[in-house]
Amino acid sequence: MTRTEAVPRRLCRDLRSCCILLVFAVVCLVPYSAVRAGCNPDAVSEILVDLVAYDALRANDDDRVPDSIENTVGVLITENDDGEPDPLEAKLVVKDLGPAGGGYTRQLVFSDASKFLVNGASVTSPYPITGAGEVTLSEITRDPDATWNLGDSETVTLQVLDSNNTPITGIPGADDCNDTVKFVIIRVDSVSADKQYEKVGDTGSKWNVVGVKGSAGDAVTLTLTITPDTTATRNAVSWTGATVDPNNKLKATVPIHQSVRKDVTVNVAGNPCREIQVWPTWGTTGNFRGDNANGQDLSQGNDVPLPAGIKLGINATILVPASVGTRNVMELKGTMTPGGVSAIPGVQFDFKRTKQLKTFWKNTGDAAWGIQDSDPAGTPDDTGNQDEDLHDGNDIIWVVDLPGGPAGTATRDLLQQEYDMREWVDLILNKPSNATTAMSGQKCSNVFSWYSILNAKKDAATGKWVRNNARRNEIRQGTLTIGNTPNE
Repeated sequence: MTRTEAVPRRLCRDLRSCCILLVFAVVCLVPYSAVRAGCNPDAVSEILVDLVAYDALRANDDDRVPDSIENTVGVLITENDDGEPDPLEAKLVVKDLGPAGGGYTRQLVFSDASKFLVNGASVTSPYPITGAGEVTLSEITRDPDATWNLGDSETVTLQVLDSNNTPITGIPGADDCNDTVKFVIIRVDSVSADKQYEKVGDTGSKWNVVGVKGSAGDAVTLTLTITPDTTATRNAVSWTGATVDPNNKLKATVPIHQSVRKDVTVNVAGNPCREIQVWPTWGTTGNFRGDNANGQDLSQGNDVPLPAGIKLGINATILVPASVGTRNVMELKGTMTPGGVSAIPGVQFDFKRTKQLKTFWKNTGDAAWGIQDSDPAGTPDDTGNQDEDLHDGNDIIWVVDLPGGPAGTATRDLLQQEYDMREWVDLILNKPSNATTAMSGQKCSNVFSWYSILNAKKDAATGKWVRNNARRNEIRQGTLTIGNTPNE
C-alpha cells in the first residue's frame, strides 16, 4: 500500500507569530478489504481531525473539506493557546472503528509526552487507547503550558499491537495500521523590501512597510525570512494580496502606483500567519495663503508659532518689530495619503524648500539699482523645522515662511527683495524626531511654486527700514522670473 503525505497546514499560535506546521502521514486509509489482509479490522483505529467550521485539505486525496465537517481525515491544526473559541481550531482525534478483537490493542507513542494533552490531561508514553465502539474519541492537543521552541519537531504515532504487545509489521498491509502526525514550530521572522520601502513600527500585530508611491506599473517586492528555512517550509508559504515569485515563495510583489494602503497576508500551509500593510505614500501641497489672506491668522490646526504682531500676507503695520524686520508671510498645507500613514511609528514628513533670491538696492537719485546679494535657483532653504508643524499624526502638515528681513538702520534709501520658491514634502523613515531638525528623505509630493516681492525704504524720522508701499509688495502662488533688475 502506498503511503500518502498530507499537504502541510499551519496556524499562527500567538502574537509572537510562531506558527504550527503539521505534516500528517496518513497510513490507515486503505480499503477495509486491504486492511483485513494484514490486521484485524475490528482492532484498527484511525488518527482523524475533528474539524469545526474550518476549511482543510484531505490528507488522502487532497480534496477540499467543506466547513463544519467533523471527524474527517485531514491535517491537524492545533488549538489556540488562549483557550477561547476559534474558527481555525481543530483537534487530533483517535477514532475506534469497532470493538477490539483477536488480542489486538492500540496505543499512542509521543516523542515527548510532556508537550501534549489527551482529553485535556497530561499523558505518559506509550498511552493506551481503551474502550471500543465508533463513538469513542481520544482528543490530542498541544499542552499550552509546555515549552515549544522554534524548530521543535515532535511526533504522535498511533500503533496497533498484537497479542504480544508488539506493533503490527511484517505482513502485507500491516504496517499501514500505524499513523504518525508531526508537529513543527516555525516562525515568520521579518520582511524587507526594495524600491527604498522600509519596514517601520508595527500597528498592533501588523507589520508596516512604507515607501513612496510609484508610477503606473510599479510594484514593490517583499522578501520574508523564516525559521527554520527549508524547502518544505518555503513550499508551505503563500500570499494573499500579493503576487508570489514563482521561483521563490518567500518573495511577492505588491502594486504601488496608487496611494492606497495594500493589505497583505502571509500564509503558511494556507493559514494566516502575518499581516503586512504596504503604504505607497504621497502628499498634496496646496491651500496656499499669502497676500490673498492679508492680515489674517494662520489656519486652524496650524500650530507654527509666529512672532508677536505678525499676520499672513503683507503686514498691515508699516513699522514692524525691529527683531523681525519687514516681512511677507505665507502658509502652505500638505495632505498625506494613505490615511493613517502619519500615525505609524517611524514615519515622519518634512517640508523641503529651495530658493532663488536677489536683493536690489539704491539711493535716491541713483540711475540704476545695484545687487546687494544673490542666490541661484535651487539654493537649499530649509535650515530648521521651527517654521513647520509636522507631528499631529492626522495626515495634515503645515509650513510657514517669512521672506524678507531688512531690520534696523537702513544703509540705502530703497531696497527690493525677490524670492522664487519651490516647496515639497520628503518622506522620512526610521530616523530620530525631526520636530526641530531638518532632515532629508524621499520626495513624496508635488512641487509647489510661490514667490515673494518685498519693498522697503529708509524711514526719514528714524533712519530704519520700513515697508515701501509705493512699490510692489506680493507673496503669491506661482513663479517669478528674477533678472538683473527689479520686477516693476
